[in-house]
Amino acid sequence: MNKISINNFSDVEIEILNKLNKYGKGYIVGGAIRDILLGLKPKDVDFTTNLPYETLKDLFNKYNPKETGKSFGVLRIRVNNIDYEIAKFREDNYEEKDGIKIIPEEKKVSFVDDIKNDLARRDFTINAMAYNETEGIVDLYNGQKDIENKVINFVGNAEERIIEDPLRVLRAFRFMSRLNFSLSENTIEGIKKQKDLLKNIPEERITMEFSKLLLGENIKNTLTLMKDTGVLELIIPEFKATYDFDQCNPHHNLDLFNHIISVVSKVPADLELKYSALLHDIAKPIVQIFD
Repeated sequence: MNKISINNFSDVEIEILNKLNKYGKGYIVGGAIRDILLGLKPKDVDFTTNLPYETLKDLFNKYNPKETGKSFGVLRIRVNNIDYEIAKFREDNYEEKDGIKIIPEEKKVSFVDDIKNDLARRDFTINAMAYNETEGIVDLYNGQKDIENKVINFVGNAEERIIEDPLRVLRAFRFMSRLNFSLSENTIEGIKKQKDLLKNIPEERITMEFSKLLLGENIKNTLTLMKDTGVLELIIPEFKATYDFDQCNPHHNLDLFNHIISVVSKVPADLELKYSALLHDIAKPIVQIFD
């Protein structure tokens, strides 16, 4: 696992972080920390702080800040054609049902002053780390250990995290596929119990997340686990008929499902090719005939 220091960030990012810590507390948070520890270049660098929204607007006024999420305490600035989000520490407001915390339909957050509360609301341990130059990495949920072990764990209760946002089921599989990680037993059990909530997610969001995981190097194992947890047939019902389907062909030594995922794993990481491979034989159980 790689180490992290202030030198991993651009001059602009260091300037933002220093300004947040001059007037309050500020951290770089989330995926950027994960990616640096993995030796990857971060796609986005997000900040979190205890400073109130109006103060953030004043501090970064020269960047013409955009009010993209005032009710959630999120400010967006654009510097050198790069977008940065700066968010106030916050926690979700829960209701309790059958002993499980759930977020009400009208999602609300409370602004807080402690980074601990903010990290507790994040999805996976590998995304629940924060950094500033003074404190180094703030890692309350063993995200670094999970990176070392290449395992995906939810922060806290897996079922609660999925109920908050069911798309996290597919995000777990996306990280498994793209990072070549595995899912912990707790993660798998949470997915099995709450997978049906995916039915409430718009098709566009599911397609976007599924397309991302389809491009990962670990796609064969990922699709197999999606089958075993019942998630794959929720997304593409036609797949259920391919499980254990005998192709009755001397040129095929695999059942139909395993043949399909083998082809998917071998084509280049081009989305059109991946979808073509994924669907090329999916109708075989319906149209197969014998002379």
